Amino acid sequence: MMKPLIVYYSFEGNTRYAALLLADALNADLLELEPVKDYPRGKASKYVFGGAAASLSAAPELKPYVFEAERYDLVILGSPVWAGRTAPPLNSFLKAHDLHQSRVAAFACSTSGNAARLLSGLEEKVGHLEATASFLDPASHQEDAKKEAARFAAELLHG
Repeated sequence: MMKPLIVYYSFEGNTRYAALLLADALNADLLELEPVKDYPRGKASKYVFGGAAASLSAAPELKPYVFEAERYDLVILGSPVWAGRTAPPLNSFLKAHDLHQSRVAAFACSTSGNAARLLSGLEEKVGHLEATASFLDPASHQEDAKKEAARFAAELLHG
């Protein structure tokens, strides 16, 4: 039996936390994307550099990873919301892999709750999303995150 793959980038751990919840609920494999050169971690600089990179649809070089699309029946994309957009490491992945013929779903993590723009942008990039989820600061709001993960998993498993 084939299984899902969760491909995600996590800057501060929120998207990783959501990805782990989903991996558990869906028995999915995980692929964490890591840029060769990480983003600044300072309070202001992370917004300036990360937001600018996202706004420009930057696609940084990633550390080596293995992605074999044929091994998975579903690819779930996960990203933090940066300036309303996908984090640049996920842009790099999407530029390297055409997912138009794959089953794809997506989730976004934010502290503002404004993930709609990111999710619609991802849908444009891949052609179709079977389901979407939005996590609001999941590592700090764990019960809400668990409910959203369960809802998303049920939608993917049962249509």
